[in-house]
Amino acid sequence: MGRFLGLLVALIGLVVVVEVNGGLNRTGNRYEEPPVDDNFEAYFVHRVIHFKDRAAEEEERLQAQKERLKEEEKLPKVIKPTIPPYQQTSKFKDGWPQHPLFIMVIGGLRWDFVEKYPQILTSFKYLKKYGSFIPRVKPVFPPEDYPTWTSIATGKYPESHSIVGDVMYNLKKRKFFHRYDHNSTRDPIWWQGMTPFWSNAAKHGRKVAMFNWHDCTLTGKGLEIPGDCQPFQLLEENFPSRQKVSADFDMAFNRLYKKNYDVAVVYTDLIRRVGELQGEDSPALKKALRDIDDIIQAKLTDIRSKEERAGIKMNLMVISDYGFTDTNYLEPVLLDQYLDMDLIQFVILSSGYAQIIPYALEQYKILHDCESIEYGVDVFMASQLQDPPILDIPIVPDELHYGTGEWTQDILLVAHPAYQLIFNNTDPKVIVVPGSGYLDDDYMIRSGFNPSAVKPVYPKMTKKMKVGKEPKPKPILDALQRWDEYHTHYRDMDTVAVFMGPDFKKDHVNYKPVEIVDFYQIISMLLRIPMEDHAGSWKRIQSMLTISGANSILGLHGLQFALLGLFAHYLVRAILG
Repeated sequence: MGRFLGLLVALIGLVVVVEVNGGLNRTGNRYEEPPVDDNFEAYFVHRVIHFKDRAAEEEERLQAQKERLKEEEKLPKVIKPTIPPYQQTSKFKDGWPQHPLFIMVIGGLRWDFVEKYPQILTSFKYLKKYGSFIPRVKPVFPPEDYPTWTSIATGKYPESHSIVGDVMYNLKKRKFFHRYDHNSTRDPIWWQGMTPFWSNAAKHGRKVAMFNWHDCTLTGKGLEIPGDCQPFQLLEENFPSRQKVSADFDMAFNRLYKKNYDVAVVYTDLIRRVGELQGEDSPALKKALRDIDDIIQAKLTDIRSKEERAGIKMNLMVISDYGFTDTNYLEPVLLDQYLDMDLIQFVILSSGYAQIIPYALEQYKILHDCESIEYGVDVFMASQLQDPPILDIPIVPDELHYGTGEWTQDILLVAHPAYQLIFNNTDPKVIVVPGSGYLDDDYMIRSGFNPSAVKPVYPKMTKKMKVGKEPKPKPILDALQRWDEYHTHYRDMDTVAVFMGPDFKKDHVNYKPVEIVDFYQIISMLLRIPMEDHAGSWKRIQSMLTISGANSILGLHGLQFALLGLFAHYLVRAILG
């Protein structure tokens, strides 16, 4: 009991010291303030002079800090090489063998399909048992082919690698980048300052093969051996056949097994294309899922067979790019009711977002026209556009990782979950991202809305309203509708991933949300190639890897819990005497 009283007295003493010293100035002396009741005017003047003096001191300090920083910038900078976290582990230092890497990219494999169709996607039951499962993978914004694929390949967000959409515009050169125009997509002007993992791997002596991938033919970043790069092709038929997809997967596997390649990547958009044309709940989509499952099952059989018969162990990554939403559940926002096209050069339109390229000095009018949209759309500026500044419109938020991209335009509109941006007319100034934008198109699914949308506030209601004994007023009904819409669709762009092989833990679930930019460091690590600057997080993925030892939740957090328990133990002993 004596120890507890001593601790209490010490705490009281500390509070007294803080209170006493609260009136001390920077030199440690009390302010000599005249009594307020005796001379209020003198007291007021004294306080004004004191705060002016403090402001002057602060300004001098900031100026000195600026001068010091300028001098430091003149000094030669010593850049210390950063060591990847996995290279600091004991397993790596003791010798960590490299295994072939098979990467399957299943376009449109939304996060809930594995749970919704367990009798169809039976391969995932095996993958989850013998591998590491990620139930939620967050895509980049905008969730479209080229931005997502490039983020997988570089580990960077779109604003850093500059591929900010399937359609982009170079204002200086008056040139468009368009997903279906290969002459435009392969122009080196769009691909400056980034190195995809396959180019880096080939440079370091790794044998790489890419099948149905979008940009493995880029100038200076492609693969030298003919046949190792078979780029994505838009097929004349509505969607690729099962035979075509299966042949691509077979070629990728044969590169690893028969030709001793280090990595093979294969992509298919079968699920997405069927969903676009037939719908999310159609029998055709279920058949596409079953076809993909059969192809994965066949490759799992091949992997097991080669390990049992030839002793070849292989790492497998099954990942996706982004999900989609059924158009039957989306509320249209008709932009042609709000935009004055006489003020606009072009609108790059997706169902989930729109980039507006205004004529000079017309931003203010366009922005405030967009602000009149009642609900369903966020309006942003890429940066402060003019002087005097436009203070009542927010800048693109940092969490979108989009605003500073080289090809990001002045004005960005982003749809909320459950909403889609639509133009009724066919104005030639409106450049539609393939797969979205008009009410009368044939697409039955959409993608592209804000994956970081702000969650609506759940309305406060009386008990009688909650049980239905009192009618809910319209503002509460509207708020409830927005709450329901958000929670129905906010994860529609998310996907899943599963990793299996000697470098991944078995029967492991990584509940931490993983971002698609995290895949780059896994690929680079498994190929033992140096990583360029990237935005991935080691903490988000380390628990899946055998090289990291115990799960992260039992590692650092376990130590924290142990220290907390030790502190609680001694505190109880002190209280009880």
